[in-house]
Amino acid sequence: MCIRDSIDPVGPTDPWAALLPTLDPSTMGWRGRDFYLHARDVPYVFDSVGNAAPTVWVDGRIVGGWTQDDEGHVTLMLRCALGDRQTELVATEVARLEEFLEGRRVPTTYRGALLRGARLP
Repeated sequence: MCIRDSIDPVGPTDPWAALLPTLDPSTMGWRGRDFYLHARDVPYVFDSVGNAAPTVWVDGRIVGGWTQDDEGHVTLMLRCALGDRQTELVATEVARLEEFLEGRRVPTTYRGALLRGARLP
């Protein structure tokens, strides 16, 4: 599991998930990212100049990225296995986002890399 057990919770202690957009301040606002992203996952979420792709958050940690397919369905690129409850929370957020967008696509320059599960340029 990629969510650290050794970090004290900050903020909500109930399990939660969120899908944040490209360049979101929650993702971009920290030079040191160890407390919310494993170092091995940095190149799959941040490009070579430090810009963030759309991110999937669970319990205060980035666990992957997201984009949309050609029909506007949200596609996840998870960097670790999630537990059943975490998977359920993420699925709820995916459904909420798809309902909100009503088939409209949110453009991102990282779409191709995210769909392939590749490092960002």
